[in-house]
Amino acid sequence: MVEILDSTLREGEQTPYVSFTLKEKLEIARLLDQVGVEMIEAGDPCVSPGIATAVLDKVRVF
Repeated sequence: MVEILDSTLREGEQTPYVSFTLKEKLEIARLLDQVGVEMIEAGDPCVSPGIATAVLDKVRVF
């Protein structure tokens, strides 16, 4: 069995000039879930209050 771990939401925003809105992050997470991604790295809530809120919002959706 193959399990997929996606780090788009965490690593993607570390790319210069890339910044996702909360709505975009939730949509990315929904799409990854729809295609069967087993684990999504949503970000480290310890980095900032904004990231903590975004991570919690993503968790509440699922």
